[in-house]
Amino acid sequence: MNEATAALEALIGEGKTPTGFEQIDMNFNLRMRAYIGICMPSMFGHMEKRFSMMQLRQDGIAPVLFYVDFRNTNKPLAFARSLVTNHELRLRRSHGERGDRLILDSTTRIRGRRQGGGRGSLGYDPGADELVEAGSAHVLHVLTRPAAPPAERRVVKVPEPLEGLREHGWEGDLPDIGEVLAVPEGFVECPGGADCEREDVWGLPNTDINQHVNVLEYLMGMENQTTRLLHAASLPLTQHRITRCRVLFRKPFFPAQRFVLRARLYRHDQQTFVSGAFHALDQGGAVDERPHVVSSIAGELVAEPKA
Repeated sequence: MNEATAALEALIGEGKTPTGFEQIDMNFNLRMRAYIGICMPSMFGHMEKRFSMMQLRQDGIAPVLFYVDFRNTNKPLAFARSLVTNHELRLRRSHGERGDRLILDSTTRIRGRRQGGGRGSLGYDPGADELVEAGSAHVLHVLTRPAAPPAERRVVKVPEPLEGLREHGWEGDLPDIGEVLAVPEGFVECPGGADCEREDVWGLPNTDINQHVNVLEYLMGMENQTTRLLHAASLPLTQHRITRCRVLFRKPFFPAQRFVLRARLYRHDQQTFVSGAFHALDQGGAVDERPHVVSSIAGELVAEPKA
């Protein structure tokens, strides 16, 4: 370890990224599927400057997503003006029944300039300077060797490039399937029929350099399934906004694997909750009842914005 990598309690930094078509919806709110692209590049760019993340990959080690918790506000944002992200990342060790896990535990605060025109302005903005809270992200990456045989994937010793980041313990239990899918008290299931299950297959375009299906595929899959369930329940799609999205990654999917997404919609007054699970299908169509990935989406019905 040299002076440039003196031990840090946490990696703390700020980044900026312009708002674009892929980040905000027609009401000028952040899209949940944009959070990865907003939060990760700045934080991992900072990591690369302070530590050699490419050395990790050369050594066969990668930070693989284990859990995400994205929260959204109802603050319309100006188009083509920078979002400001403030990240804080810690290296943690979790002690579980299956052994230790080394985890990159990060939180990101997202702020942006308030949108000053109406929805019909097509992105034109008079240039208000007020920064508003747009959203937040809590993300857990597990250090692993994704290309190694299953018995050799776990990383127990802190890799040399990360020795300059102080190790912290993980307090309590890690997020689990039951916690992510737990239906809030007072919510009642809405009818969904055939829209509750969707069979599909993964292909090469769904993958990334970590050699398995990318996190965005699950986020978009759950967002789209939520829309189908809302439609089946005759709820107004243009008045529904997502306030929170959680995803827990238990086991990766690979191209050519078939799967079924099982999801249920619940409602309490103007609040909605969708629980979903991605299950593998074998060649005969039998379902692996232990899900590979689980997710929940919380939302609310709001008055439609003025044009």
